[in-house]
Amino acid sequence: MDCQLEKAYLEVGNHFGDIDLEIYDLIKEIWEADFYTITACASDVDDRMSITFRCSHGAEFLLTCVQSGGDDGEAHSLGERSLSHEFDCEDNWEIGLGIMHPAAGSEFEGEIHLGIVVAFPKSDYDEVLLRVREFTL
Repeated sequence: MDCQLEKAYLEVGNHFGDIDLEIYDLIKEIWEADFYTITACASDVDDRMSITFRCSHGAEFLLTCVQSGGDDGEAHSLGERSLSHEFDCEDNWEIGLGIMHPAAGSEFEGEIHLGIVVAFPKSDYDEVLLRVREFTL
């Protein structure tokens, strides 16, 4: 997914890149917890944010942070929607496999990379960021 939003450069340890401003703070928290992301997009056609992790551990970390919020079992809660338990809810999170084709000229040109994609409604962002920050204190 190619996001055409305003970006800012971020560098945390070995992680660096241009990040969409609307998702910048969350990616910074994830990188500070030492989880690597391949891509992050602040908005797509469905007004959802998406993060692609290089391995499942990063996605597991994000979901664990979200689940730490204490809304266990509440209908249509962030915790329930992040695990897609609410079948009739349009705001469910989507978790799946992403296939990346590195850009021409990159050091990975010609390779195919798989990643774990976590997509969630943009309206969840502030609470997700809060839960990640509280979890990593």
